[in-house]
Amino acid sequence: MKKSSTRFSPYISWIAVVMWAILCIGPFGLKGQTTISGEIYDGNGGPLTLANSPYIASGITVPENQTLTIEAGVVIYNEGSTIWEIEGTLIAEGEENKRIKFTKATSDPWSYIRFQYQSRGNLKYCDVKNGGGIYNAMIFVENPSSVIIENSSIYNSEGDGISGWLGGGSQDALSLKKSIILNNMQDGISLYIRELANV
Repeated sequence: MKKSSTRFSPYISWIAVVMWAILCIGPFGLKGQTTISGEIYDGNGGPLTLANSPYIASGITVPENQTLTIEAGVVIYNEGSTIWEIEGTLIAEGEENKRIKFTKATSDPWSYIRFQYQSRGNLKYCDVKNGGGIYNAMIFVENPSSVIIENSSIYNSEGDGISGWLGGGSQDALSLKKSIILNNMQDGISLYIRELANV
């Protein structure tokens, strides 16, 4: 009796290889990722675009008199202990269905976004989470000119959600609108407020 044999089409073999690659490499391997560090601003590594997302961040500074724009839908994975030093302006304006996400890259929490003296920030539809390493807040304000946080969530900090001080001799302001601050190991908001501050 003649034994029957089964032959697979070359096309089926290639499909199997492609499916195996997708399972092993995962979505990041197919889409790619962008590493950023040091001074970043529009025209120098910025803006951060959805096309180049996700980003792996380590030690970010937005210099004085410069602006960094982050597009809606961008995801930023921060290496452990990463600090965002905002000396200029940070514009992170997501959308209801395309939120901007700041989170950790590994099991170690990242640190925080710090708005320094006379800096500016606009965080809209942002999720800021899994930071505050070494009992820090995830968002620090140090006498900024204006920081607006709207329709955003700040949660899972190793320390406070938002911390810092306002009223350093200039009319600085922090505005928090329609946002959620929860599940932080210390206070949700902890601010030292002196005169001439608007909250």
